[in-house]
Amino acid sequence: MTENALIGFGNYVDDGEIGFSGGSWYPTLPLTNLASREYGQVARSTSLDPAATRFDFAWPQRRFIRVVAWGPHNVKLRGKARLILANDAAFAEPVYDSGLIQVWPRVYDFGDIPWGSPNWWTGQYTEAQIARLQRPMIWILPQALTARYGRLLIEDEDNPAGYIQSGRLFAADALQPSRSFVFGGEIGIDDLSEQQRSLSGARYFTERSKARFVNVEWGTLSEKEAMNGFFELQQQMGLTGECLFVWNPADTVNALRRQFFCTLRSLSALPAIAPDIWRAPVTFEELL
Repeated sequence: MTENALIGFGNYVDDGEIGFSGGSWYPTLPLTNLASREYGQVARSTSLDPAATRFDFAWPQRRFIRVVAWGPHNVKLRGKARLILANDAAFAEPVYDSGLIQVWPRVYDFGDIPWGSPNWWTGQYTEAQIARLQRPMIWILPQALTARYGRLLIEDEDNPAGYIQSGRLFAADALQPSRSFVFGGEIGIDDLSEQQRSLSGARYFTERSKARFVNVEWGTLSEKEAMNGFFELQQQMGLTGECLFVWNPADTVNALRRQFFCTLRSLSALPAIAPDIWRAPVTFEELL
């Protein structure tokens, strides 16, 4: 199954009106750090008690939301999370409830990894693999809805760190054109590591993070989609505004590979190739 690619932008967490409450968090690493774009500036719980690792967020008025993301985080493979959105502070009548779901979903289909592998049954990454990854947990709502209050509950009581921490909260509407990008879209990885050679010729490495990127192009946009969508995306975000790219919302197996925080790598002109037919070439680069 395939759904059209989706781009979240205009994070309401940055509007200066969001409030955080609930759980138990270190005073020096508070929930307000979730509003920082420095992903290493984390909020950290004081324990693994589910009462400590939950939190609420709220705005003075309702917000139009299609995507929510939380992370990068230190939750382990058995960890679960639940997102609830509502318009009443008691969450008596939620407009969205994800239920308690795996933070690290399946990334391999049956048969993709050999029998006897530690992750053969679950199809998840291994603990060694996730230790090398920075991934947010992303909720893609079935449709955009209005909500004023949010609640995130995290359960990971076996985490050897003794706490839960995360570097960002993202909640925004999304751009999802009526047709997805054309064939030829690319996804790749830039390794930011450096290497040097000694006088003997031996190589020495300074290992750094690996950033994903995508090159995609929408080729049959209406003028309304081009102007209301991609022109506004570039005008509002420029080269520094935080976005959330989702290659295919229906693809849960590759979600951890093809969904990520990013910025536009460049600003591109939008060609009008025929009456009411526009193109939009876009390149996104992962935020680390």
